[in-house]
Amino acid sequence: MLLEQEGVGPNKADCLGKTPLSWAAENGFVEIIRMLFRRKDVNPNTISKSGRTPFSRAAGAGCGSFVRTVLQREDVNSCGAGESSGTLSLWGVDCKEIVVMLSEWSDVNPNTADKSGRTPFSWAAGAGCSRIVGALLEQNDIDYGSADKSGRTPFSWAAESGREEIVRMLLGRNDVNPNTPDISGRTPLSWATKAGHASVVELLLKRNHVNPDTADLSGRTPFSWAAGRNWGAEVVAILLRRSDVNPDSADKSGRTPLSWAAEKASAEIVRMLLERNDINPNTPDKSGRTPFSWASMYGGRQCSQASSPSVFRLGRDGRQV
Repeated sequence: MLLEQEGVGPNKADCLGKTPLSWAAENGFVEIIRMLFRRKDVNPNTISKSGRTPFSRAAGAGCGSFVRTVLQREDVNSCGAGESSGTLSLWGVDCKEIVVMLSEWSDVNPNTADKSGRTPFSWAAGAGCSRIVGALLEQNDIDYGSADKSGRTPFSWAAESGREEIVRMLLGRNDVNPNTPDISGRTPLSWATKAGHASVVELLLKRNHVNPDTADLSGRTPFSWAAGRNWGAEVVAILLRRSDVNPDSADKSGRTPLSWAAEKASAEIVRMLLERNDINPNTPDKSGRTPFSWASMYGGRQCSQASSPSVFRLGRDGRQV
């Protein structure tokens, strides 16, 4: 009824830059969408202030019928990039049917990157959308190893997110390098260890050309990142079993894994490290601070009594550190 009223603007945007079509597309109101698409005064390519088009919102909402309707219009830009991502990127990775449909559409470039440099495949890999990743892997024109502006590949995002199934899928390919560092020098293994994803770490360590002791540009190794996280004990244990990992390596600031563990008040990891003979518990960093100094600064606020600075009394030979 409103569309029949004189003066009603079906293409008027609100304060967010979203049009009625945009709202209908986002919420999957197919009949309203069809009504609007029959009008010549409705612009299907209006971009909101967040950079998203109605097509982008429909793809993200999984509205397959709307996508088909949109693609029938010649004036729809189905591969334009928004402020945060391209149509197929962040917003188009939730529905396998839509992704496959768009990938097969002649006007859509499945490798279109958003402003951060991430492609649809990168977003799907990082989000753990295994069905979509599988569908895209069947396409011949997908760049599986493309790095974004931070130098991170789809494999890197999958590793950090703990997407074990996708990591397995990508490791099974010859054109994916699981050891590619980003612009900060961090490898997929580095990201997986920091996040505490033990199963992904074990998968990566089974590959001969994955170096478990590669330092990034700050000098931190995967072991250093794992030690500096309260949830990293399982990963720390995995890495400590290896002879090619130095558990006492200092980064460029002079801080050791024990120093990072002490700061984060991780009593379990501190105990694991103090039980070893190849770790110096008194190593100062470049500012002169020892692991105990870091524990003294943060332990009282961030940890329980069991993981307070008194944990350092658990020295290897029974002496207080």
